[in-house]
Amino acid sequence: MENNIRSLSVPKAFYTVDDISKLMSVAPNTIYTLVNNGTISSIRVGRQIRVSRPALLQFLGLSETPDD
Repeated sequence: MENNIRSLSVPKAFYTVDDISKLMSVAPNTIYTLVNNGTISSIRVGRQIRVSRPALLQFLGLSETPDD
């Protein structure tokens, strides 16, 4: 998973469920469950789910800025 977290170093404003499932090496249904129960904050664009970078980092327990 550490390798996948490095992909966060190329910032995107929003991530799809598929992006996050690949990043975390889990099934997309796991991410849908986390989104649907409110564990991961998200928005809907039509029928698609998008998770903002800050919401994803908060869920992962990471900070946007590196610690000094």
